Order: sequence, then C-alpha cells, then structure tokens
Amino acid sequence: MKIDKSAPVIHGLDKTVTTWTNKAPVISVNATDYLKDTTYVGSDLKQVVIKDYNGKVMALGIDSCKFTLTDKYEGTRDFTIEATDNVGNVKTEKITTRYDNTKPVILGDESSAVDNSVYVSNNNINQACNDYYTNSRYANDSSGIKEVKLYAYKDGKLEEVKSNATRITFAFQNKDNNFTCRHKIKENEKDIEYFLLVVKDFSGNESTKKITSQRYLLTTIRTSIDESSFN
Repeated sequence: MKIDKSAPVIHGLDKTVTTWTNKAPVISVNATDYLKDTTYVGSDLKQVVIKDYNGKVMALGIDSCKFTLTDKYEGTRDFTIEATDNVGNVKTEKITTRYDNTKPVILGDESSAVDNSVYVSNNNINQACNDYYTNSRYANDSSGIKEVKLYAYKDGKLEEVKSNATRITFAFQNKDNNFTCRHKIKENEKDIEYFLLVVKDFSGNESTKKITSQRYLLTTIRTSIDESSFN
C-alpha cells in the first residue's frame, strides 16, 4: 500500500515581475510531487491552476500552466496558484502583480486642444499632471507620476526650462502623486517655437504635450508681414 501525504511544490513564481511595469506580467509555473525529503515521486500531479482575485480559473494544466495579464488586470492584482496531486494533497501559493500600461494625464486650461498639441492665448502654461487610476477603464490602482519636465524648442533643439514650478521628480511611488506645471512665457521667450511638457510614471509610461504660445504666433505673423513688405 502506497501512502502520499506530501503536498506538491510549486516552482517559477520568483520569475514573475511583481514591481510596477507597463509590460503585461506573465505568471508561469510548474509543479513537482515528490514524497517529503525524498526523490521518489508520490501520487503525481493531477492539475495546476492559476486563479484571479475572484477565483476565476485563468490557466490550467497537469504539471504546468501560464497566464499573461490582459488590460482587465491593470493595477494591483492578487492571483492564487494551486497544485493538486492524485490523492488530493493541495499546495497553494499567492502572488501580487502591479501592472500599469495607462499613460499619465495632462490637463490644461488652454483655449484650444488637438490631440497632444495645444495653443495658449494668455501666454501662461498651466498644466495639471496626474496618473490617477480612474483614468483607465480597468485599473484599480496606478504606479503614479515619477517625473515632470518642461522643455523649450528653439533653433532646432530642446532645452529644459528649469524651475521649481516646471519640474519635479518623486522619490517614491504613489498613485496620488500629482503636479501642476506653471510657467509665464516672457517677452524674451517670444522666439521659442513651442514648449514640450513630458510626464513619466513609475511604470515607464510617458505622455507629452506640445504647447504653442500667443507670443510666438504674433512674432511669426509680424515677421512674415515685415518680410513681405520688402518683396
């Protein structure tokens, strides 16, 4: 008579990315069923399953299975892995993933907006930046903003506008991290073609916004008129 009181052992969870990422995490596991402290196989594996936080089976196999997260599982999610042998011994492991593939949001008070390019008529840059999970259809959490920087484009190159009102770097991840980028476009900045606001979150997602000022447009119009008067 053979007796198997040893539960299976689950392998592979240590290879799952559990830090914040914008690439869909993959849970890939396998299991073995050796009698305790021996190299002898017990009753052997019946099944290995991966279940989501609602207990729904996402993957199933005899001795291994794999599940790649979809957008539905964006945010902080708990998964359960169960390995069962042929006499009913069960081993259970849990893992938490942190998945954020939603770009940060940039909200301004500009008079016009077309995609990620805007025009500010009052020469004031005032852009609220956040990475709140509510901006995603599925997420229950987000990695939060990591960095905000404002650049000025002139003479074919970008140069950062450095001030406490235009840049910030957060040391710690928090979904509630937020920052409002503010900059008064001065008279001596009238030749700047546009400003570029860049916002990154802790998962590596990035949003950009091109901002054109009234000063530059008026300068361009005046220059064009002056040049045409000589032709």
